[in-house]
Amino acid sequence: MLARIRSFVAALGIAAVLFGASAPVFAEGLRSDDPNDNQEAEVPVVLDVLVLRPLGLLMTAGGLVLYAFPVLPITAVTRPTQIWKPLGPLVAAPARYTFSDPLGSHP
Repeated sequence: MLARIRSFVAALGIAAVLFGASAPVFAEGLRSDDPNDNQEAEVPVVLDVLVLRPLGLLMTAGGLVLYAFPVLPITAVTRPTQIWKPLGPLVAAPARYTFSDPLGSHP
């Protein structure tokens, strides 16, 4: 059972790396080169729901884990007055992207 879990996690990690490496290729088609174009490029809702939102949820969880274990103790020791400052980029930004933004509105 443990071997199946390890192989699943490894496959999930490989898929995340491949999707992350190919993200600029997909984003290039969504960008407009016209400087007078005021319309925001919109992502198709299906892509947003099936790919981007789950990745945002994984990034939120990963940011929370990263904040809780290495960042929080180091910040508490070195800069206790700024203990909540790293929480914004690590957890709040992916959470806002995942839960607050409207579907299909990500440029």
